[in-house]
Amino acid sequence: MFNKEDLNEVIMGLDKDYILNNVQPAMENINSYKPKSSLVPTDNRFTKDMKGVAVIPYLPLMEDKDGRASAVITYDVLDHFGIGVQELYDNAYENLNAESSKIRALSDVLMNATLEGIIGDGEDYCIQPEELSNEPGDLYYVTNKSAFRGAMSIFSNDTYKRIGKAIGDYYIIPSSIHELLIVSAGSIEASFIADMVKSVNASGIVADKDILCDDIFKYDSDSEKVVTVELSEGRGMDQEADIGK
Repeated sequence: MFNKEDLNEVIMGLDKDYILNNVQPAMENINSYKPKSSLVPTDNRFTKDMKGVAVIPYLPLMEDKDGRASAVITYDVLDHFGIGVQELYDNAYENLNAESSKIRALSDVLMNATLEGIIGDGEDYCIQPEELSNEPGDLYYVTNKSAFRGAMSIFSNDTYKRIGKAIGDYYIIPSSIHELLIVSAGSIEASFIADMVKSVNASGIVADKDILCDDIFKYDSDSEKVVTVELSEGRGMDQEADIGK
């Protein structure tokens, strides 16, 4: 595995163009990313109404037999290469849009996982946002090509809006920082999803470092925004939270 010193040496040996052409935005649990003097601020241009979620800049680096290496961009890196925070994030979102999100029916993901693995394979099972169905029980898996830090891919090329045009309002389930699940809002109760997310996160099935958050979200097709779902006292209905307003 790569250690912190190895990663720092690799990054400082790169050039400015490589940093700007490869930096990506990624969703992170807001409690896991506490900006200090060395960490750049988070960006919320898409996620300001998503409670518990931060967007950070990270740089994919390399892979070895033990796994994939990536690094969070720090002020030391920005100072070394003469990059501003706004420039960094603007390039990160351009890079995000350069790669299409990968959407698959969850049933296909589970059926084929043992044969080919979820990560990076299964192109034949990918579907376009416009092809999604709002039939009861239809769940979809959303990630990026590598299925690494792929939760943010739902915002690539307005994928989140295109899904809304196909199925209307829908819930976003924070499976992990690597992927999201989506389901039509009319086919399942928010309280069931909320309980499931909290149960899975507490079970140890998802590694602590990969947990995105305990909250669930909803795409509102009228406002074209993703908002946090706050359950009412009756636990059957949901209401949209105006986070940060």
